Amino acid sequence: MNEVNSMPPATAGSRLEREATVTPGAAVPPPPREDLTRRALRVIPVLVFVGTCLAMVKYALQPLVNPDTFFHLRFGHEFLTGEWGLRDPGSVTTFATNEWLPTQWASQELMAWTEQNLGLDGVAVLAGVWFLAFAAAIYIAARRDASALAAAAITVLALAATQPALSARPQVLSYLLVVVFTVAWRDSQRDGRPRWWLVPLTWVWAVSHGMWPLAIVIGLVGATGALLERQHSVRARLTLFGVPAACAVAAAVTPLGPALYGAVLSVGQNSKFFSEWSSPDFGNSMSYLTATMVAATIFLRLRRPVALPWGEIGFLALAAGATLYSIRTLPVAVAIVTPLLAASLAPYLAPQPIQRWEKLTVAGALVGCVALLAVLVPGTNVRGGATPDWIDSEFTAMPAGTVVLNDWEWGGYLMWAYPQVDLVTHGYGDTFTTAELQRNSDIIAVQPGWDHMVEETGAEVALLRPESALAYALQEHLDWTMVERDEDNVALLRAPHE
Repeated sequence: MNEVNSMPPATAGSRLEREATVTPGAAVPPPPREDLTRRALRVIPVLVFVGTCLAMVKYALQPLVNPDTFFHLRFGHEFLTGEWGLRDPGSVTTFATNEWLPTQWASQELMAWTEQNLGLDGVAVLAGVWFLAFAAAIYIAARRDASALAAAAITVLALAATQPALSARPQVLSYLLVVVFTVAWRDSQRDGRPRWWLVPLTWVWAVSHGMWPLAIVIGLVGATGALLERQHSVRARLTLFGVPAACAVAAAVTPLGPALYGAVLSVGQNSKFFSEWSSPDFGNSMSYLTATMVAATIFLRLRRPVALPWGEIGFLALAAGATLYSIRTLPVAVAIVTPLLAASLAPYLAPQPIQRWEKLTVAGALVGCVALLAVLVPGTNVRGGATPDWIDSEFTAMPAGTVVLNDWEWGGYLMWAYPQVDLVTHGYGDTFTTAELQRNSDIIAVQPGWDHMVEETGAEVALLRPESALAYALQEHLDWTMVERDEDNVALLRAPHE
């Protein structure tokens, strides 16, 4: 048989025919438009993720103005230096006398150590790393179930929904870990294998932030879904319940012991005094974007002819509950629903295998953005944002024990920058009794009896919004004098001399 005749004939449009018709020196024809489109669909979503990471860098470069950042730093210093014990923490003010236990001491110590060695610039970089890790977790969670295009779109939507909650606070670690636990339990539902590594991770969560009970809740939802779905042996399904049980034990063997459970439960008793624990207002972007993600997932999933698995029902119910419960739990809902939304979109988009170049690009973007943060942060004004110069001169001169009547929003910064003053209020509610929180709330809102409460505090100065009801009442009814003012942002008032 002739060897030449054994070769397959070149069909029209085949590579052999194209090569045969191209003469030496002639221009190579451009690739078909379809190839360019496919290539764009592979590359553009990854570039969107890179752009999202750069947006997180820009966000991290903003001044540290969240007051909670500073009380975490102050508390972290107290623990780090040994001034406070974990089982017997103190108080930064004589007006907060509640017996409390710390639920996020490890992350507070990390923040304080960072500030001690790298200054506030280091704290800003640390927060930026947390933001980037959360963004990466969202993208990876979505990409495991859907194309790069869907993952990029979901990442942008998820970060837009959670952006108001992203600050230099340990709660960002909880949002990150909710993504990790949700993805891990969805994997366990698929293959019936327990992820025992979630147990030590629960221990880390339990010393980092007070939302650690979600590790157990997500585990119970995941294990129950697998049990009802009946895709694996009875033994395998029952074994899955061992993971949340072990997670519960892990939380009980932190340095605080079983008392950690009581500390977390006590937080909810005073939630009415803090706006972030109030019901969501679906007129703002954070609420309606979260609700949109949950509603879209339910809608897309119900359109499919396949019955909704019990595992997805459980996680969707958990996400919906977090959406309705409070402003504080909206990012939790986003973290839970992200992989579910990706899985719901997957049937409507062409599959796109994860290639090595995509992994390297994502990893390179994260490393590059961290390096960019380290370079750019030192050139920014990270200390307290636009704090007027007179605040430093006035408060530095105040003798130890000076009682300051202040807005909630200034408490964290003042306790960190001027530890010698005695603040009437600040935002770390665990350290106050319910009666003390009610007193502070009544004073700020100028409720009946407010004047007697102010006099009982012995406050000599006040740092308030100049147009607030309390600032007006102090001047009109108690003859206080406004001695400094920064437009409509903040004013310093002094009590009359007797």
